[in-house]
This record gives sequence, C-alpha cells and structure tokens, in this order.
Amino acid sequence: MKVKKRPDQELKELETVRLEEAPMKRGADLRTVKDMHSVRSVEVVNLLDRMYEAGGFMAKSLSEVARIVVTMGRDSRCTKFLSFPAAPVATGLRGVLVEMVNKGLVDVIVTTCGTLDHDVARTYADYYHGDFQMDDRKLHREGYHRLGNILLPLDNYGPLIERKVQPFLSRLYSGGRRSLSSREFCRELGEVLDSNDSLLCAASRKKVPVFVPGIMDGAVGSQLWLFAQQHRDFRVDVIQDENDLSDLV
Repeated sequence: MKVKKRPDQELKELETVRLEEAPMKRGADLRTVKDMHSVRSVEVVNLLDRMYEAGGFMAKSLSEVARIVVTMGRDSRCTKFLSFPAAPVATGLRGVLVEMVNKGLVDVIVTTCGTLDHDVARTYADYYHGDFQMDDRKLHREGYHRLGNILLPLDNYGPLIERKVQPFLSRLYSGGRRSLSSREFCRELGEVLDSNDSLLCAASRKKVPVFVPGIMDGAVGSQLWLFAQQHRDFRVDVIQDENDLSDLV
C-alpha cells in the first residue's frame, strides 16, 4: 500500500533535490547574472496607473514613486540625488541604474564601497544565479562566495579587484596624485573601466559625481589601504567630499 506523503514532507524533499542538483562546480552550466534595461511601453504606464488606483500596500507606493521621479525629471531646479547600497549592483539592477544615469535622471550618486567592488568585478567577470538555501561550506569548497542568492567565483571578487585597482592607483601616484576625494577617485576609476555596462563609467561620462562616504568599507577600500602602506603620503580626502556636497546643495 502506497503511503501518501504529507505536504510538508513533499516540500522538504523537493527542496532537497533542488539544492543537491544545483550546479556549483567551477565550469558548470551556471546561469549568468544579466543587467536589466528598462522598456517604456503603454502597458507599463497603464500598470502603474492601475496600481495607484488599487490603493493597497506597496502597489500604490510603487506608482507614487514613479510619479515623483517623473516630476523631479521635469523640474530643472531640482538636484536629483540617487542613493543605494551595493546589493543592486551585484544583480541585473545595475543596468537600470546605468540607464538612469545615461538618460539624465540622476545628478548625484551617494553609495557604498561595495558598489565600487561589484561594478569593478562585474566589468571584468561574471556573477551567477544561486539560491538562498545553498550550503556555504560546500560552496566554499567549490570556489564560490554567496551573496544572498547570487554566486561569485572567489577569483572574480577580491583577487580580481586587487589586480585591477593596484595598477590603477600606481598610475595615479606616478602622475603626481597624492590626495583625492572619493568623488575624484570614482571619476578616475570610471574612466579606466571604459565599459558601457559599468555604472562608474556611465557616471564619469555623464559627469555625474559619485560620493562614497564609507569608501574604506569594502574590497576597493582594502586596496586603498594596502597601497597607502607602501606610499605613506597617499591620502583619501573625505573633507573635500563634504565641501563638494555642500556646494551641490
């Protein structure tokens, strides 16, 4: 006689199979994280209008945000600040942020050092789809970091960032730079990245200043510190950032 399984047992077994079958070995057929690009269509506009009329919970809030963004874009006197953490840049949302910069929807960006980390890393290497429930010990053995449900090959993050940032800092130093603000650092780094997919590159090309108040708190910040150990007269000028921000507002 076949015993019928309880729904919770079936769910647990399904989850176990899904996680066990998730490809993790280096070189496996992992799905690459792709940047998103916005699509303006009547359907999207109508959907946002319907969400506003629906009224409840976050649907109305999303529609209100869209209306505020449109109003800001039409106001030439409005200085538009965009602030966000690093996580969106590790995902396809980076493409939306790049597009906002390219279309002039943003005047100033304030973000974290992790944004620089992921923008540099994803300019030269891939991130992959993962799962929140994957075994971190197994992932580490197979050579991956896990950021939520995003997988980062170990070499695509810290080591890659060191290989790219240290020569960049050496060139700045050889050119006579001994002190620079986070704004200046991001502009220079964006010019070097020179990629249509890079957020820093887009900001540099469109002359959108990028401020990173906690620039030491990340992999790029670690590279700044390492460089300064061998170049004791090299500094990051956070006071200049404050002066620049004060002038903008």
